Amino acid sequence: MRLVVRASARHTTPDTKSEPLSSSLVAGPDTPGRERWLWDLSSHSAGPEGSAGPEASVDDGAVRRVRAGADAAVTLTYDACSLEAGLEEISIAGRQQLVRDESEVWVLLPTKGSIVEGNWTVHPGDVLVLEGDDPCVLEVEPLAPSGGFVLMAHLRRRDGRALRWMP
Repeated sequence: MRLVVRASARHTTPDTKSEPLSSSLVAGPDTPGRERWLWDLSSHSAGPEGSAGPEASVDDGAVRRVRAGADAAVTLTYDACSLEAGLEEISIAGRQQLVRDESEVWVLLPTKGSIVEGNWTVHPGDVLVLEGDDPCVLEVEPLAPSGGFVLMAHLRRRDGRALRWMP
């Protein structure tokens, strides 16, 4: 499954009066009443002097903050007992192929420049979620000749079963 969530569709709110703006990007499950929480991905305005903050443990999972630009950070929180996960930045300089195992869930967030994937153009602030067997081979290229950057969250179950995600 391929799902694009446009930046304009999200609601951004302050975490508290003294905290930066926060926006939930995507979560698994997306509704707490459906099943046990496994992971979520959110964006935050940067802290003091643009700091994205340190990595820290939360409950049985972990929090990873990666600076996604001068004004924002992305936080991937997951249940480390159930999942293996990572967050990495990829440079998209020309047409390239990304290969995903169908048991993984990938979330791509352009951070600089727009990317084209199939019939979709994904802009900074948008989110592209990939799950299941469609597609496992991703052809991406930058919209502009100057290239771009994408943050990619990748998640898989520790027990080898397929990780599923339902919007």
